[in-house]
Amino acid sequence: MLKEDFSKDDLTWLPNFTKFFTDDYKSIYGKFGYILLLKICSLKKINEKYGKNAGDRLLKSLGECILSRVERPKYRYEGNGFIIIYKEMGREQADADLAFIELNMAQCFSTYQVGNSGVHSSILKYEKPIKSAADYYQLLYEHLKENTTQKEDATLLHHLFEDL
Repeated sequence: MLKEDFSKDDLTWLPNFTKFFTDDYKSIYGKFGYILLLKICSLKKINEKYGKNAGDRLLKSLGECILSRVERPKYRYEGNGFIIIYKEMGREQADADLAFIELNMAQCFSTYQVGNSGVHSSILKYEKPIKSAADYYQLLYEHLKENTTQKEDATLLHHLFEDL
């Protein structure tokens, strides 16, 4: 009998966010580190203007770019979001990976002729172990709350966090 692996996203071949919640937090995060969050800007508008295939090509390209460069834990989440975890490392590696990803994605946007929306990114620092999904969401919520351009996301995340 064929058993399907539902822990990987079909489009990007990255582990999905469900896998993120079932993986061992201690082994993923360690005691400190950085989290790189990536999101394709205006994916809904790209899908509306150029078609869902254009958006899927961008998502697949971003997934391939991450897989080719990053050997750390990585996941796809929220449709057009990606997370990379830099366990017990300095910020330099996250910055280097981000520069590589941004350059490659700028080329993809140009090649696919879908405008120049780009990739939004945030790098979060954590200085104590993340032991649960609630710890992760608290860190993310605190980061978003401080970023004035993402107040709406912080409010939505706060509602999600209350349910944990």
